[in-house]
Amino acid sequence: MENKRNYYLGIDLNDKYAMISYFQLNMNEPETVSTIAGSENFQIPLILAKRKEIGQWYYGDEARKMSKNAELVCIDNLLKRAMSKEKIVIEDEVFMAEDLLALFIKKLIALPSKMGNPSVCDRLAICLKQLTKENVKLFVGLLPKLGLNSKQLMIIDHKESFYYYTLNQEKSL
Repeated sequence: MENKRNYYLGIDLNDKYAMISYFQLNMNEPETVSTIAGSENFQIPLILAKRKEIGQWYYGDEARKMSKNAELVCIDNLLKRAMSKEKIVIEDEVFMAEDLLALFIKKLIALPSKMGNPSVCDRLAICLKQLTKENVKLFVGLLPKLGLNSKQLMIIDHKESFYYYTLNQEKSL
């Protein structure tokens, strides 16, 4: 059965930050989401923090603020670490960096749903500075962890993103 929600998410990722936007057909343009209600700060630090002995995970600004707390273990540079297939040891437990990146992305995907949007998207666009065979393979490999299939994923670079942006402007601009 064809899904008729027409709910799209876009995530712009770099080594330090992520930004997430959503779009539905009843909207004039995509809306970018902040982790801080009412804030215009849309850059979400690409960092996770795990509370020791509890297993509770924090992300973004909250993880960064809590990074000085001795009860938390912080993991930054998630994209770079995932691309390097790094293994990260936290309290004698080994995590693959790509699994932690998937956890971060899942938390991002859930962010717009806290504003009343659907919890499942029809399409997820990941925008990276540059596309390589390796980073495309990484994100395709994350699909099962994100609960998505290959038809729901679009991976683009900043140039292609700018092209789409320009193409969809009013003709007068």
